[in-house]
Amino acid sequence: TRQNSPVTSGEGVPPHKGGR
Repeated sequence: TRQNSPVTSGEGVPPHKGGR
């Protein structure tokens, strides 16, 4: 679930870090 989405990714990462 690592899409280019904001914290909603479930990882708590920023939107620009969705690709990470």
